[in-house]
Amino acid sequence: MFNSLGKAPDETVGVNQLGISLAKTRESYRTQIDLLYGRDAYHFQSFMNEQNQWDLSDSFSHGAYAIAIPQLFVETTLNDWAIKAGHFLFNSTSGLYSNDRFFASRTFAETAFLGPHTLSGITAARQFEKTEMTVGWAAGANTGFASDSESSDVFVLGANHQFSDKLILTYSALIGDFIAFPFEDTDYYHELNIAYQLFDNLTLDVTHVEYNTTASFEIWRQSAHYKINDTLTLGERYESFVADTLVIESVSVGLNYHREGWNNAVLRPEFRWSKSQDDQPPTERETTFIMDAVFHF
Repeated sequence: MFNSLGKAPDETVGVNQLGISLAKTRESYRTQIDLLYGRDAYHFQSFMNEQNQWDLSDSFSHGAYAIAIPQLFVETTLNDWAIKAGHFLFNSTSGLYSNDRFFASRTFAETAFLGPHTLSGITAARQFEKTEMTVGWAAGANTGFASDSESSDVFVLGANHQFSDKLILTYSALIGDFIAFPFEDTDYYHELNIAYQLFDNLTLDVTHVEYNTTASFEIWRQSAHYKINDTLTLGERYESFVADTLVIESVSVGLNYHREGWNNAVLRPEFRWSKSQDDQPPTERETTFIMDAVFHF
């Protein structure tokens, strides 16, 4: 369970994510369900299905707050394959839940396009020496269990290769009739991430995101994390979103503060600078301060 309390760009203080994860393990399988409430829950709802189906309903939405069911799945093993079936989150190297993310804010690309994406289907993963491969199928993305499989088949691909103890490459892709808001007929989407531990206390990573659609766009993200001491970590994130003549850039600098003796609590202050520009001026610029606290247990 985790709770993210934050101050949003509109100067309001509230609950971003209040979540609980319930799991039960048997001898041959494991089941899990995740429930989420808060301002971020709209991002986790199955917003591509018809209204009042799965977790997209009037009773699940309350003004700035919502309820979502991001995951309900079962896991098992078959020979050397790890099988997951049901409703689950698509892999993202930027992190999805508050306790998986370094920064309090979501970038423009994350808010508008990068999900989180939920899948309803099945995946199989297997380790081949230093490479883990994932293949799967889903009846639509962000549709919950209200999918029309005849018009929304999605193939899931993934690979994680460890070149060394310090260098890791991660690739995650969706191929098919992937309906991504606000565009339709998406043919291909991927996240390609390279993470490198330069020093014991410094980690760098670069992510490339590509959408090939009727209105394609490309995203580059670079981030760095420097561990100052056992309680304080400094982070930096740059993102560039390019769609035709539209360019949106942002830079965030923030801290993660772990108070000694409070291993389940993190304070995350952040400054973010952003600008957007088309092929013609003017250029819009914005400076934002955001801070939240994450509690998990």
